[in-house]
Amino acid sequence: MTEDKSGEIWVGTELGGVVKISLSNYPFEMYYPALGDGMERGNAVRLMFEDKKGYYWFGTRDGNLYICDENYHRLSTQRIEGGLPFTMAEDTLGYKWLGTKGAGLFLFSERGDRLIEKYMLPNSAGQPSSRNNIFTVLRDNKNRMWMATFGGGLQLAERNSGKLTFRQFLFDNDHLNMMRSMIQDRDGLIWIGTNDGVVVFDPDELLRDRSKYTVLRVYSHNRQLLSYDEVKVIFEDSKGRIWMGTTGRGLHLLERKENLTQSRFKHFGGDNGLSNKTVQTILEDNYGDIWVSTESGISRFDLKKRAV
Repeated sequence: MTEDKSGEIWVGTELGGVVKISLSNYPFEMYYPALGDGMERGNAVRLMFEDKKGYYWFGTRDGNLYICDENYHRLSTQRIEGGLPFTMAEDTLGYKWLGTKGAGLFLFSERGDRLIEKYMLPNSAGQPSSRNNIFTVLRDNKNRMWMATFGGGLQLAERNSGKLTFRQFLFDNDHLNMMRSMIQDRDGLIWIGTNDGVVVFDPDELLRDRSKYTVLRVYSHNRQLLSYDEVKVIFEDSKGRIWMGTTGRGLHLLERKENLTQSRFKHFGGDNGLSNKTVQTILEDNYGDIWVSTESGISRFDLKKRAV
C-alpha cells in the first residue's frame, strides 16, 4: 500500500491488480498490469512506486516491471530474470534502483526504458552472495544509497571509478541481518526492521564506527517470543512518532525516551479493532489517522480514540 502525491491510496493485491482509492469520496479504480481477467501471477502486485515525474512503477510476482504515465498508459516493461521486483528508490540522477528478491540490484534509466547496470551483492568474503534478497533501498538525507537485505545485512553502495562497490555491515546475530524494512526519520536516524527487533543508528556515526548502533526489541523481556520481534514495517508519522508492524503481534507505537534504550512500545491488536495481527504496511492520511494494511484487510486507526 502506498500514497501518491495527490493523496490517493494505492493497494497492491495478490491476484487482482492495483486498486486506487480516492479518499474524497471513496470510489475504486482497478488497474491490471497484465492482460486477461486479472487472475494471473502477472496481476499479483508486490511493488508500487511513484517517481518524481509522477510515473508509476508496478512490480509483479511473475517477474515483470511495468512503467506507466500519470494516466496509467504503459510506457515500457522490463523483465527481471531470476528474481522478483521488491523495492525501489530514486537517486539524484533520476536513476531507479530496483531491489529484487533473488536477483540483486538493477539500475534503470529515468524513464525505465533502459537497464543501466546490474549487480549481485557480495557476501562477507567479498564474493557474489546467494542471498541477494534486497527488501528495501533507501536514499538518505546525504544522497547515500543503502540496501537492507534479508540474510546479508546492510549494504552501502559507493561509486568508484564509474562502478558501484558495496560496503557490508553485519550486526550481532543472524536474525538482525534478516532485514525487512528501513526508513530515515526527521532527525536523520535510520531504523531497520529485522527478524529480531529494530536496528537504529546515525549513518555518519556508523560509517565512523561499526559498533555505533542500538537494538530495540518489542518483547525484550521475554526472549521466548522471538517471532514477535519480527518487524515487517516501520513508519514515521507527521508528528515524528515511530510506528512498527510485526508478524503475529500487531501494531506498535514507540514511546520514545531521550535515552533510546529506555523506550517502550505501546501495543495495538485485535482488542483495539485491528483486522489481523500481521501488519504489512502503515500510512497516515491528511486527518492524522493511521491506515494499517494486514494479511486480512485494511484498518483505519484513530489515535485520539486509540481504536480502529
